[in-house]
Amino acid sequence: MFRQRLYFFRTLLLGIDLVLVALVWLLAYHLRLTSGLIPVWKGVPPLGEYVVPLLYLLPIWAITGVSLGLYSPRRAFSVQAEGWLLTKAASLTVVLFTATSYLLKEVDISRLVLVIFWALAIISTLASRSLIPHMLRQLKRKGTYLREALLIGHGRLAHQVLKTVEQYPEAGLKIVGMLADHPRQVGARVDGVDILGTYEDVSAVVHRQRIDQLIIALPFRHYEALESILAQIENEPIEVTLVPDLSRYMSLRGGIEDLAGIPALTLQGSPLYGWNAVLKRGFDLAVSLVALLAFAPLMAVIALLIKSTSPGPVLYRQQRMGLDCRPFMLLKFRSMRVEAEPPGVAIWSTKDDPRRTWIGIWLRRTSLDELPQLLNVLKGEMSLVGPRPERPEFIADFQRRIPRYMLRHKIQAGMTGWAQIHGYRGDTSIEERLRYDLEYIQRWTLRFDMKILLLTVVRGFFHENAH
Repeated sequence: MFRQRLYFFRTLLLGIDLVLVALVWLLAYHLRLTSGLIPVWKGVPPLGEYVVPLLYLLPIWAITGVSLGLYSPRRAFSVQAEGWLLTKAASLTVVLFTATSYLLKEVDISRLVLVIFWALAIISTLASRSLIPHMLRQLKRKGTYLREALLIGHGRLAHQVLKTVEQYPEAGLKIVGMLADHPRQVGARVDGVDILGTYEDVSAVVHRQRIDQLIIALPFRHYEALESILAQIENEPIEVTLVPDLSRYMSLRGGIEDLAGIPALTLQGSPLYGWNAVLKRGFDLAVSLVALLAFAPLMAVIALLIKSTSPGPVLYRQQRMGLDCRPFMLLKFRSMRVEAEPPGVAIWSTKDDPRRTWIGIWLRRTSLDELPQLLNVLKGEMSLVGPRPERPEFIADFQRRIPRYMLRHKIQAGMTGWAQIHGYRGDTSIEERLRYDLEYIQRWTLRFDMKILLLTVVRGFFHENAH
């Protein structure tokens, strides 16, 4: 129910924004073309020519806003953060709208109308959102849109529930009291909420306080009381929500799912299933193919330099571990002397490694030795973005001494990654590298991949830790 009310609120917010966008578009038309405030030199187009483009302007705003997270639940309202999000949404909307108008050749849209619309769209939507916290406070005072809830439980989990309800006022919940497991706790306060009784007092408190919703947030050690609590309210017309004491175990992409009607909790998962996997693979194929064509002349020059300056093959093949620990042969331009490692011995590369060739020093410092991995991406063995793949010999050591290290293999290995952007490459901390890799998996979106690629181009190739 909490989630449904948040969804209703954010959907309502989208509807309000779409109304404002439509009104602002028509106002921009009026200010520029019919108000007389700004001279018109080419004649005034009829209003109808500017009404029709609303059919694609509004969907573009909605899709852009949703993709940028404009309608995702946020813990607190910030004018600065909201203004920045709205500015990005309005700017991207104008760009996509202009391109769509050009392709459809519907009407020659005035550039000044677009500028006025862009400014007014930001101002009006930000103003409406600034009123929301005030409106919610007024609704709370009047008791409108509020459901009074009773919280059963205490400790870390109960504190988390109280904090979450406070941070999301749009959900319309008010915790009016708590129930604890021991009589001596009655009368105490937790985060400003009174403890009204014990678990045995559920029915009495529900009637006395006219409770609309019961939230059960028991620690594991108190689960034997759950059956008694539910028995007391089985005939009460109230909503009951159970918050399981499992958040501490949900380590990676955890969440609640519906398994053919059976509620299931995912404790560890991967973001790349279904359409997410299709989108990431399609993006990898398109970008890696274009990159191979673009870098082909440079790769040919590098190959000639390697071949003419040291004996041995141009490409170096080395076994690495990818998705779900599946081995594959990673390709690189050879940057070290032939037989730089004794057979069967894995040696960690270090700064100023004496095994490098003179061309290899330049290749490794610029990361150009990794360009052949675009072929690994095309074959599906790697992705453009993801945790950097390691050798099986090193993984065996890391797995023994670094907790949760193997979780980084829940996603495809990448040519670049969130850890590399932050400088964790070469001979740097494996623990910190893992922290950024797991953060990447937790936060994964296609837009996040694009951001990492852009940062790689801007600052990732040349780095003091690239050697």
